[in-house]
Amino acid sequence: MASIGLANRYYVLGELKEAEVVLRRAAGRHPDSVVVLDNLAQTLSDQGRDDEALALIERTVGLESPFAAAVRETRELILQPMASNK
Repeated sequence: MASIGLANRYYVLGELKEAEVVLRRAAGRHPDSVVVLDNLAQTLSDQGRDDEALALIERTVGLESPFAAAVRETRELILQPMASNK
């Protein structure tokens, strides 16, 4: 949870690369953490890296989590710009 807090602090400050580094480390330690994957996907999407973001958010499919609604929302936000680019 400390990693999520630190990453969120970077994110709020607009330091997306730093947030990404923290979240990637957290994902390495907790590869099935829905919260980590969701936050990392959002951070990547905000950097215009929607293909990477979508691949990450798809990893959460089938994982048990009370954050399912947030993941669906993140997925939709990632898909929107991708659909408009077609």
